[in-house]
Amino acid sequence: MTLDKDKVLFKAKEILNEEAQAVINTAMDLGDDFFHSVEIITNCKGKVVITGIGKSGLIGRKIAATMSSLGIPAVYMSPAEGLHGDLGIVQSEDVVLSISKSGESQEISDILPALKKIGATMIAMTTNEKSTMGLQADIVLKFNVSREACHMNLAPTTSTTVCLALGDALALVASEQKGFQPNDFALYHPGGSLGKRLTLNVEDLLSNDCYTFVENDASFQDVVIELTNKPLGGTVVLNKDRELIGIITDGNLRRSIEKYGEKSFKLKAEEIMTKDPIVIQKGLNAGQAILLMENERKISVIPVMHNEEYIGILRIHDILKLA
Repeated sequence: MTLDKDKVLFKAKEILNEEAQAVINTAMDLGDDFFHSVEIITNCKGKVVITGIGKSGLIGRKIAATMSSLGIPAVYMSPAEGLHGDLGIVQSEDVVLSISKSGESQEISDILPALKKIGATMIAMTTNEKSTMGLQADIVLKFNVSREACHMNLAPTTSTTVCLALGDALALVASEQKGFQPNDFALYHPGGSLGKRLTLNVEDLLSNDCYTFVENDASFQDVVIELTNKPLGGTVVLNKDRELIGIITDGNLRRSIEKYGEKSFKLKAEEIMTKDPIVIQKGLNAGQAILLMENERKISVIPVMHNEEYIGILRIHDILKLA
């Protein structure tokens, strides 16, 4: 089969634009129902149980996973399995978020009486507030989708995209309202480079040869020797009281030579160094170090301090290699 490239790309763009517009329309329509849904989830004393069948069930699984990673205890329950014992997951202090475009999914309708008896608060995500599901819910989180992006207007496409985006909005806003912070995120993501960047402190990343320094009256040659013996990209400058007063990087040497030529070889460390360098305190994490190094002066090395005491130099390479 030979495909027409222009037609294929045109159709793909048409679908993406249609789904994007549906998400924008949903954002424009947000009101009290969304606010009260966030309020209920934020103040939930139990967990959020998300249910849906078919494609809505797949979206429900993703929303539950997102909420869980953002500090909102959440699980997915298949309504079909709920009819055969899984309703035991639901407790009276829980919130049930049910997803159905029509609000008439038979499997969800069949578990509604039991959910009412259990006493869980119910939020219905649907296009039809007058549906069976909508009428049984405490809050109807309504969204409007006039048609699916599917060329037959049959396969759940635009509606599932909107539900997913709406679920993300619920999770993210509720998480923020609960005061969820990067350190909390790290607690639930201990594995991989992301977790390490958020959980490892800067002192954990210091290399064996990280303690490098020269005294303020060290010669140009002494600085070069120290940078050569400990190729970290920089060394700090300490005064006689072992107080950090500056930093010298390869760039400092290069700029000195460009500015002074052969005279630079007679300079002392305190004449070459960058005064008042950016430092980071022991106990802060690798992610905070990246923010300092990339957002302040685009530096590649940073001294690590324990209060006023210098304990070593950290390279951005030591952090990035976690990935």
